[in-house]
Amino acid sequence: MDDAPVNVPTFSQLLESMQSWPLQTQIGVFLFAAIWIIGGNIVFLRSLKRRGISWRKSLIPAISHFTGLNKSEWLALGVLAVVSLAFGAWGISDQAL
Repeated sequence: MDDAPVNVPTFSQLLESMQSWPLQTQIGVFLFAAIWIIGGNIVFLRSLKRRGISWRKSLIPAISHFTGLNKSEWLALGVLAVVSLAFGAWGISDQAL
């Protein structure tokens, strides 16, 4: 019996679907992802540097990165979350109901 998933779009189908979105949606989703991914990585890398831990140790999945964050790093993550969610909401606000 074939256990392959059904109705899973290929990458080209997904890209074609995303290109059909309104421009505001494309920009909002891109900014949402970019701000959260890039900003979050910068916060965690600076936290590792502050604690004297090599960035290579961040690749080990068993290490919890949230335990060593200080208040300003938590605040930065909170600001990143709010800003990225605001851009995401702005992007999808242009979608027709």
